[in-house]
Amino acid sequence: MKKIIILTLSLFMLSALTAVTIYEIQYTEDPSGDSPYDGEVVTTTGIVTAYGFGNDKYFISMPEGGAWKGIYVYDYTNAPAPGDEVEITATVDEYYDLTELTFVTSFSILSSGNPIPDPVSITTNELATEEMYEGVLVTISNITVTEIPNSYNEWYVDDGSGECQVDDGFFEYPAPLIGDEFISITGLVDYGFYYYSINPRDANDVVVGGVGAIIYDHEPAIGEDVLVQFTYYEDYSIMLWWKTSSDYDFEPLEMTTGRSVDYFATIPGQDGGTTVNFYIEATDSTGVVETFPEGDPETIIFGVYSHQAILNIPPRAFNPHAGETFPIEFASQQNDKAILRIYNAEGKLVRTLVNTIIENQTGINLYEWDGRDKENNLLPLGLYICFLEVIDTTNGNKKTAKAPIVIGSMLK
Repeated sequence: MKKIIILTLSLFMLSALTAVTIYEIQYTEDPSGDSPYDGEVVTTTGIVTAYGFGNDKYFISMPEGGAWKGIYVYDYTNAPAPGDEVEITATVDEYYDLTELTFVTSFSILSSGNPIPDPVSITTNELATEEMYEGVLVTISNITVTEIPNSYNEWYVDDGSGECQVDDGFFEYPAPLIGDEFISITGLVDYGFYYYSINPRDANDVVVGGVGAIIYDHEPAIGEDVLVQFTYYEDYSIMLWWKTSSDYDFEPLEMTTGRSVDYFATIPGQDGGTTVNFYIEATDSTGVVETFPEGDPETIIFGVYSHQAILNIPPRAFNPHAGETFPIEFASQQNDKAILRIYNAEGKLVRTLVNTIIENQTGINLYEWDGRDKENNLLPLGLYICFLEVIDTTNGNKKTAKAPIVIGSMLK
């Protein structure tokens, strides 16, 4: 009996120290897809392809990458960096049919700064159906959105071979629309709730189709910076020009490249009640400039969600006698009553421009004043006062704001 126990113990210890490759852990011909090492303690090595899945977990791969050569590590104790070569002793587990390494008992970094394996190019149908790509860094190309994000931020794309799921294990991509096209999406493949999905690691993994900008939040939180991604296929100098409604002119932000065709810039967060407009210029080596979009600038809105009186007036004169109008942006929370008036320098009311309930969810409204009084006459040059009164319709509380407007002289 003692010999049997000792033999069993020895076999257990040998199993616990079994050194195997990721390929050996993952490769299976079993229709269930289960690893042949399911339930066993193994030691393996690999290059970290991504960290931060579900905030603090990661994937590793054999250096050459490829089918069956990547695996998910459920380990929230260690925090390796992409490119680290690690050695791990852990238990192989089929967690709801996802092969993973868990219960890590030994972890060491063998080297750092190693190249991350190249992604494997596969079809969307292969991603959706093939066990061999679970845990692997892959790329799908020339794809179109077929389903918009559900409540779990899962959405679907198709390259014509059959749709697959895109998920947000690492970062949340801004909600696409059905029909949106992407040149490619790169990411790690996981499995859950009966679906394989691709999880891009960051914005660089998502290459949009066509030339244009992606705004990562059209209505950000107050004070939150906004990331803008621009895709362009030439090696041009790319500059983003932006301003708020209170600024005199656009200010430049140089866009930096993350991949060969993608450029990024961060627009600083703003106070509530602020509208940011921006456009992008691509300049070639001869100085020829292309502007995107071709028409009106793109818009980002920092909404107002409390009772306030906000006036945004650009610091410039305007000439209504030459047909110019003047943009007056005013804001308060939705359902407040807003009254916008113009007074002359002597304090006499010359016109009430707005008397309305704010229906816009962001609270921001724009009025283009034509420089006319209540009799529809063009006003003479001079200083005028724009006065905003905001009334909270639930309790009658009032707030006000005012700002000067200058009507310039007629052009000679």
